[in-house]
Amino acid sequence: MTKKRKLDEVPAVWGEGAIVALSGYQEETVWGRNLVGSTTKSLGVRFHLPFSFLVSFLENGKEVEPETCRFYLAGGDLIAGFRGDEQFVFSPLKCDSFIGQLPTSWEVSISARDKSWSARKQPTVAGAVGWQLAFALREDGRFALAIGQNEAEALAKLQAAWKEDWEGTWAKRRQFYEELPLPEGHEQVAKKAWSILKVNVESGGSWLPCRWTTPDRIPHKDMWLWDSAFHSLGWSELDGEMAQEALKAILLQADPKTGFIPHQARSNWRSEITQPPLLAWATWEVVRKHGDLEFASWALPILERYLLWDEANRDQNRNGLLEWFIEENPDCRSGESGMDNSPRFDAAQTLDAVDFSSFLAHEYFCLSKLAALLEDEERAEKYQNRGEGVAKAVNDYLYHSREGFYFDRDMNGKFSRIKACSGFAPLFAGICSPKQAEALVRHLEDPAQFATQVPVPSVAYSDPAYSTDMWRGPSWLNWTYLIVCGLERYGYHKLARRISLQVVAAVEKWYGKAGTIFEYYDSADQRSPAECHRKGPVAEDYYLQNKTSAIRDYNWSAACYLLFLEKLGQGN
Repeated sequence: MTKKRKLDEVPAVWGEGAIVALSGYQEETVWGRNLVGSTTKSLGVRFHLPFSFLVSFLENGKEVEPETCRFYLAGGDLIAGFRGDEQFVFSPLKCDSFIGQLPTSWEVSISARDKSWSARKQPTVAGAVGWQLAFALREDGRFALAIGQNEAEALAKLQAAWKEDWEGTWAKRRQFYEELPLPEGHEQVAKKAWSILKVNVESGGSWLPCRWTTPDRIPHKDMWLWDSAFHSLGWSELDGEMAQEALKAILLQADPKTGFIPHQARSNWRSEITQPPLLAWATWEVVRKHGDLEFASWALPILERYLLWDEANRDQNRNGLLEWFIEENPDCRSGESGMDNSPRFDAAQTLDAVDFSSFLAHEYFCLSKLAALLEDEERAEKYQNRGEGVAKAVNDYLYHSREGFYFDRDMNGKFSRIKACSGFAPLFAGICSPKQAEALVRHLEDPAQFATQVPVPSVAYSDPAYSTDMWRGPSWLNWTYLIVCGLERYGYHKLARRISLQVVAAVEKWYGKAGTIFEYYDSADQRSPAECHRKGPVAEDYYLQNKTSAIRDYNWSAACYLLFLEKLGQGN
């Protein structure tokens, strides 16, 4: 059941590391010039892009503690709440300026490069490498700041900010949240999830004719391939047009000659590796839900060329199975797989990959459904046959019958013995037999392997490599969502529901404690996601750009949380 609630009836939790920036969903952003920050422990925002500085809110010379405030939005494109009977608001005005209405007893401190300034009535200008920051705090509690590439530009933007309709800006921001049909019993975290989806939208601009999404505005900040697929599925719960644009943006990165789609892209730059192919699946799901045949017709040939590129360039031994690109970096042996530091890749060997190959088969099946929807029966049959051929190769070569599990195999034919969540990819793809699916379910129900407190761990709990370090044990919502989709496909609805409930409970528990939705979660739920390692130990002092702990306000985690609610019959 969903319903609309007044915004200030749904409290928000303040937490360190929540992203603060202008959203490109309804307004104009400019990549590389956007003021992007994250919330601090005390009431304040540390800006990271395009340069670093800290805005702190003080009273009587001391930092205002969040515990003394009542928030109804705490991050995204609006920080708003009450201190006693006084309301306060702080938000982006445009991509390069911020505005706030603060209690008149508050002060504002700005610090950058070991210098600090107190915001006063008269504008102050602070210098940084290549940028200037102008700011002022008026007696009525109105505060504004703006950046420019020289002092005159910064001051001009500050003066322009005072002339804008601040109340109109804030009313427009609030309207988005007030119109959300929030699922009953989950209003607080669902509102947070939508704020994460919204803040991680860029508006496009000169290099793209549409909006696009990013895993997080800082530190990843670019467009990423499989992330975009999950973002689009999340947006499809609310806005089909935005869901399509998230897919269109990444499909427009395809090389028109080769079909290659990079794993990461931004204006004037593309990476040279790819990522898990899930775009045909996402396209099918969005088109199935919103019915845009014109978009399906446009996307189909791009998706086909991309899959042909995968087959031509990621099958060294020509056995019909695909291998991820392996890197020299020991902390990221296979960024292409999306599972950077998984123990699957510790030996730095090229492997016939069960997930890559299963995804390929599934993508062809999705193309077949798209072609059938477009009444192109010849193409539909061709894609179906291609998918079945890949599925047979996966089952013939990558299924270990004694273990009842799917493993990668090296180029000499030796099975990997790492039990990873990738072994459930055939379940998602619908390519295993009912008997094989039953064997996989036994692993999912075994507490010594994958039946952890927060399912599904990226590596089996029993594996010697298991830890709380990124892809070496923690649970990722996107993979768990794929597995739940597979369970439903094979009729294991009770298990799918139980896993979904566990995931939703974990996300809500840690939002309540930390005020954010994390990149991944300790599958044993014995430590905060903030304390889980990320390619090494967590730094003592949290600093978002260092990427030494699970990223906060992570976009596909927010999207998948909403998708889990939908599966539980509690979505929009």
